[in-house]
Amino acid sequence: MMRYLSLLVLVLFSFAACNKDTVSQEPNSQTEAATQADVSADLTPIEQLLASSDKPAVVKFYAEWCSTCKNYEPRFQEVKAEMGEEVDFISVDVDEKQYKPLLKQLKISRIPETAFISTDRKNITKKLGSISSSKLKKLIKKTLLI
Repeated sequence: MMRYLSLLVLVLFSFAACNKDTVSQEPNSQTEAATQADVSADLTPIEQLLASSDKPAVVKFYAEWCSTCKNYEPRFQEVKAEMGEEVDFISVDVDEKQYKPLLKQLKISRIPETAFISTDRKNITKKLGSISSSKLKKLIKKTLLI
């Protein structure tokens, strides 16, 4: 019986110690989050959009009300399903205010427009209009997967 009581006391102290460590780590997590926010403030809009990836990206700019954009969507999704392991595919609604800095940086003024962004985020090729699946694949291979 004494053995079980000793084991119970040991478990309770261990549990209390674990909770104490977790609470003391919270300020560090907040500090890390603040540091990450400071770092992201220094990034360009493109870098912010693509910060969590090391792959090249295809960014489609569209709007819900755009009929040409709606016609382009299935082809974009088809190529995404086929090449999504090699390249990030991102859709950006130009009517969302959070993307205004990105639109300004890339000089997006008409839609649909597709940007092909290299891994280093410095080489950007843009194509205006709806693109066929085969043409989209060729552009990706030519501009991003050289």
